[in-house]
Amino acid sequence: MTPGICLILKSRLDNNTMTGTIPTEIGNCDNLIQLVLASNNFSGPLPSELGQLIELETLDVHNNSLTGTIPSELGKWYHLKKSFRNISVASNQFEGTIPTELGRLTTLEYLDLSDNSFVGSVDEIFCSQTYENLRSSSLEEQEPIRIFSDCEEIECTCCLTCCNETGCFDDDDT
Repeated sequence: MTPGICLILKSRLDNNTMTGTIPTEIGNCDNLIQLVLASNNFSGPLPSELGQLIELETLDVHNNSLTGTIPSELGKWYHLKKSFRNISVASNQFEGTIPTELGRLTTLEYLDLSDNSFVGSVDEIFCSQTYENLRSSSLEEQEPIRIFSDCEEIECTCCLTCCNETGCFDDDDT
């Protein structure tokens, strides 16, 4: 696939029992706005080439068998990504820490990290005053980011919903 010739704007391929890895060539689809590959049987890592998609608004890969870490490249070109709003990587086999580069995506409204094996804290990424100042200066009267995480494994004082093996609940229900 030659860079720049992918004309797909939205790709909804969820619930198709697709298998294999997500091809790295997806990074050549530079006009892609929405990539939904949820509820399939994809395995392997999330391609770092997804960071090349500067028009991407939604990345939804929940409920697959993806492994490895979240690529820090998703936060690359943050100054050009004016509308990256939704990321769902829930219900996979990701591990490690959440890349701090995701904190640069100040237009992010929804982030679902639940049902994985992440560790550490997202407080310094998404709960800091610096991040809140960046968000409030980038959009007027912005809604708070909805973060879903496994609160027993990830420290997140600003997460609105926590998840564990029995399900998800609003953080104020604890």
